[in-house]
Amino acid sequence: MLFRLMILTILLFLLVLSLLVFFHELGHFATAKKLGMKVDEFGFGFPPRAFGFFKEKFEEKKLVKETEEILVEDEVVEPFDAAQGLREDEVLKETITDVIQDTVEVRQVSRWRFVWGSKDEHPNQTIYSINWIPVGGFVKIHGESGEEKEDSTSFSNRPIWQRFIVLIAGVVMNFLFAVALLSVGFALGLPTVVDESVSTSARLTDEKIQVMSVAPESPAARAGIESADEILSIDDKIFTSSTEARDYIKSQEGNEVKFLLKRGDDSITVSVTAELLPTYNEKAIGVGLVKTALVSFPWYLAVFKGFEATFVFTWEVLKAFGNLLWNLVVHQSVAMDLAGPVGIAVMTGEAAGLGFIYLLQFAAILSINLAVVNILPFPALDGGRILFLIVEKIRGRAINEKMEILMHNLGFAILLLLVAFVTYRDLAKFGGRIVGAVRNLVGV
Repeated sequence: MLFRLMILTILLFLLVLSLLVFFHELGHFATAKKLGMKVDEFGFGFPPRAFGFFKEKFEEKKLVKETEEILVEDEVVEPFDAAQGLREDEVLKETITDVIQDTVEVRQVSRWRFVWGSKDEHPNQTIYSINWIPVGGFVKIHGESGEEKEDSTSFSNRPIWQRFIVLIAGVVMNFLFAVALLSVGFALGLPTVVDESVSTSARLTDEKIQVMSVAPESPAARAGIESADEILSIDDKIFTSSTEARDYIKSQEGNEVKFLLKRGDDSITVSVTAELLPTYNEKAIGVGLVKTALVSFPWYLAVFKGFEATFVFTWEVLKAFGNLLWNLVVHQSVAMDLAGPVGIAVMTGEAAGLGFIYLLQFAAILSINLAVVNILPFPALDGGRILFLIVEKIRGRAINEKMEILMHNLGFAILLLLVAFVTYRDLAKFGGRIVGAVRNLVGV
């Protein structure tokens, strides 16, 4: 039973991740096609290929038979001619015809062809493939690694500005996908932190005070309070704003405070006493509280809010990556809250357990993360390839093809090692939450 639940969470994670990668690659594919570049393959999942199909184009010849058409039929008066034996004013009928000779009509036609595995590849058409490794997807643009520079349909043959558009299109598509998801979310009602500045056009439902964060090694953490817990009451008192709740907790400094929490479908009671915490430089229980609600807007405002939220989330993601790089360079350490594939899978299950709208918001944030990661100037990423274009523009000539390929391969290897390292930490960090995530997903 538990194994089946785990499989359901993994499948959901693969579906969400594949959609995000698919739209990213769709951006590369669409712009390359629009600019006249040849695309060898556009695949869902990663090779080896299971099957594929492509549009075969050929000439069809059609024989057009000879026809005779009467154009003019009229009466003609001929004068007397003794040699021909005609009498004067004899009336004759004259018929004028037009004869069309046999011709062959040639036209361009196309048909879809189906192929199994990697066989029967057509050299001149794009293959749309379904691959055996069901994670994400890829697009293979002709000449993307620097070869075939003499071919006018090759990526490497095109001017720098066209190659830049193709490379940046994947990132742009991820941002637009996030805008679309958040716009739908705001039309339906998206979980949002609310305060007195909420727009008058917004409709609020399911208002509640929630735990936003729990400080490590704090009294709240030891008592078992978790992020996203809903606070139903504190010392049997009900509060309508997070500010009132915080002020009350602070007024009870040194006294035991009883929390009634809602976690999923369960109600939990815990007691906490404030302690001196170095992070706060004062006595505290170690929780961050916010008031949240499902916020919805009319459809025409939902689109605007989708763009606005995408910008806000992007800025927060950029700040998080900036802090990560700062800690990595200055302190030679990586924050423990960095999540990899396993951590994202767990959070996907938890978001799905909260409901569709939470999963929608989570997918939008993942799409923004994917865009930001891909724009980083690191080999093997879109940002790394754009960096090589900038160097080419400055130097006036491209970097040696073999050197560029080597650097991209090394960058890819480093990324794989990083994924393996973060996955190991995920297993250590989220091991106890995996079961809870799948249980929330299916409600057991």
